[in-house]
Amino acid sequence: PPRTPAAAAPQRRAAEEVAEPEAEPEAAPTEQPDDVDLPRLVTQTLSGLQRSSGGAVLASTLKRALLRKDPTFNEADHGFRAFGELLRNLADRRVIELTPGTAKGDPEVGFPEESSDEEDAFELLRSVVSALRAESGPPPLSGLKNQLRKRRPKFSEKEFGFGGFLQFCKAARARGIVTMEWSDEADDYVLGVPEADGEQ
Repeated sequence: PPRTPAAAAPQRRAAEEVAEPEAEPEAAPTEQPDDVDLPRLVTQTLSGLQRSSGGAVLASTLKRALLRKDPTFNEADHGFRAFGELLRNLADRRVIELTPGTAKGDPEVGFPEESSDEEDAFELLRSVVSALRAESGPPPLSGLKNQLRKRRPKFSEKEFGFGGFLQFCKAARARGIVTMEWSDEADDYVLGVPEADGEQ
């Protein structure tokens, strides 16, 4: 009989260890907004530098400007080991474009050139989001692609080099075409249009 409590203790510890991971998914949504805000921060800063300099913007110049805007900025906070890695990630997502600079390891940063078809696709997204917002409030990301296909049945973001519809919407968000924020209530991203959101 004296051994019974001792034998039960490891079982209780094992049960507690199994139960712990269940709490992890609750933390995931808190990371969603940062993923949206990072491209916006970079593109807004880059756009300002392009207007003020009138020429090419180097990665090192962009990094200094980001630090002036937000002295606490650190690419490591967003999961990147170096600023160059962050820029390559945004370039892969077609948020920015990188070209070799005058110095090795310091590329020029710009915006991708949009084809007329790509511009039309972004305009389609803006138009659909605006219409849905007027009807029933900011639409969630889920089901939005189907709404676009009601107007353009053959729509596919992959035609423009995007890996998925979320990536397409994030690129539109970074370029100021739509707004997109994580909603805990909807448990999804909700979209809007900048002009309409500014009126509220």
